[in-house]
Amino acid sequence: MDIIAPLGTGIGEVVGPTYAAYEALLKKPKTKDAIHNVKKETFSYGPHERQKLDLYTAPTTQTSGSQKARPILVFSYGGGFASGDKILDAFGDGVVYANVGAFFASKLEFDTVVLDYRLLKHGGRYPSGGEDFKLALNWIQDKLQQEEKREIYVVANSAGAVHFTTWLFAPDFVKERAELLSGSSGVQLTKVVLLGCPFRLDYNGGMHPMLQTYYGGQTETKKAEPSALLLAAIEESESFDMKAMPPILTAVAELDPDFITEPGQEFSKLWKEHGGTGEFFVLSGHNHISPPLSLGTGIAEEERWGYQVARWLQRGTLE
Repeated sequence: MDIIAPLGTGIGEVVGPTYAAYEALLKKPKTKDAIHNVKKETFSYGPHERQKLDLYTAPTTQTSGSQKARPILVFSYGGGFASGDKILDAFGDGVVYANVGAFFASKLEFDTVVLDYRLLKHGGRYPSGGEDFKLALNWIQDKLQQEEKREIYVVANSAGAVHFTTWLFAPDFVKERAELLSGSSGVQLTKVVLLGCPFRLDYNGGMHPMLQTYYGGQTETKKAEPSALLLAAIEESESFDMKAMPPILTAVAELDPDFITEPGQEFSKLWKEHGGTGEFFVLSGHNHISPPLSLGTGIAEEERWGYQVARWLQRGTLE
């Protein structure tokens, strides 16, 4: 982690060196073997070739009625709408993002889903990210039910968090959202972590080409960015029940750029002002890219945030 701070906060500048640093840690034979030894199965959650997910199964076996059913954690990575895969074959012999699934499954006994979603090159256009989440969550409801009710936790990162907020706030998903929040299907969404989410999207900044393609224009982008979707949902109170919403942990890295950190603080404040519950959390020592890469390294300082988030998901406290 000592090498992260000198890299700075610019996302474009830190991507390459951050991946290189964590690749060296994750490729260590014992580390890599521990990640790959966690049971992983791949499933299609929708008709598009991109709509696939990896399910990492916690190693313990529970008998129905003897223990509380294991939670299901859903992880969605970032990549600026244009890149990302549930397994990044170019890095660390396929350990990214298997490291995330293996960490939460083996260390915390969450059955963990890492999902792919449609990128721009697959025809991804707003609200396709929300649609992919809808299909993936529907698949979980259908396939992972048990006799006991099961909790779903979502940890969505960067662009993945933008897509999840589309599902969570946009009017397109009222019916599916109500069902999953109520737990009427036997599976219930109970906690959400939005990690490094760009709650406000700078249409004229470095993301302009991606935002223009995904949203269609500046007006469309501003209407559909996460903060705007939340405000619009609050105004449409008849179809949006804040009391039914899950607690949200709004998380940013200590070395995130200001355009991530400041809107994150604003969102957390807005969320609470309108009756939402949750906390604002800063990941010490991390930059925008490093948090998912740090899990599975076996280094306590690197993985600390993962355990803190897990405590919040299970107990409502970060400490």
